[in-house]
Amino acid sequence: MIPRGPMHFYGLGTFNLGMLTGNRGKYGQAYGHLGATYGYQSIAVYFPGAELSMAVATNIETDQQPQPSEALCYAYNGALGVLHGHAISCTFSTSGFFGGTCKCQQKLDQEFRQQPLQMFI
Repeated sequence: MIPRGPMHFYGLGTFNLGMLTGNRGKYGQAYGHLGATYGYQSIAVYFPGAELSMAVATNIETDQQPQPSEALCYAYNGALGVLHGHAISCTFSTSGFFGGTCKCQQKLDQEFRQQPLQMFI
């Protein structure tokens, strides 16, 4: 079951994780599940608009544990940029346990052709 609507967050083991995409519309849809145990955190997400799935696992433990969400923000937008032929620049702001906000913007195509690896830094 996919959670539908702005106030629907959870459905049959999946969360609405659109806030981790840094995008709106078709590419801003994301559904998945986060997990944590002592010393490990993970996230598995399906992006229907991009027809793409990703899983991130870390073995770093911090108080807020934003690592999977932050890594997902950069990895998803890096992949999206490669698939569509343009660089995407993102920032991630941590807020609460496992929480945070991914904000991204597309770079000009000319910048991407000159410096294609910048989106991964």
